[in-house]
Amino acid sequence: MKKKTTTSGNPIAMAKIKEYAGNFKKQVESGVSLKEAFTDSKGLIREAEFFGKDKLMALLNPKKIGKEILGVRIYYGISPEDAENNMADDGTMNPRLFLVPVGLDGNDIKFNHSALKDAPDGDGLGDGGPQPPFND
Repeated sequence: MKKKTTTSGNPIAMAKIKEYAGNFKKQVESGVSLKEAFTDSKGLIREAEFFGKDKLMALLNPKKIGKEILGVRIYYGISPEDAENNMADDGTMNPRLFLVPVGLDGNDIKFNHSALKDAPDGDGLGDGGPQPPFND
């Protein structure tokens, strides 16, 4: 299971965030109940997701992205994850949350991860610690 740290969460490209949000939207539009939409592959209802403060501060730091931030948009998504609750392309599809900075114009803006050590470029933040099982 993931551990709580100030660096919990990983950069996610906007194309992937839109794909995962689209998966969630399709599932809900198909008539699936919200209970089913928020239930993971282990039968647990996902109620939250933990993101570390270092990643959140980087997401909200306008100097790093070159634009003024109005706030954060949180996308519901369905994405693949492994048995340890890490996002993985070949994993089982589960509900997740994705955070994207929003500019003064109300549009999603790019997030430059270059200030974070060993972090790839991405437009938002995802792959936090899902709750449950990440309650402790």
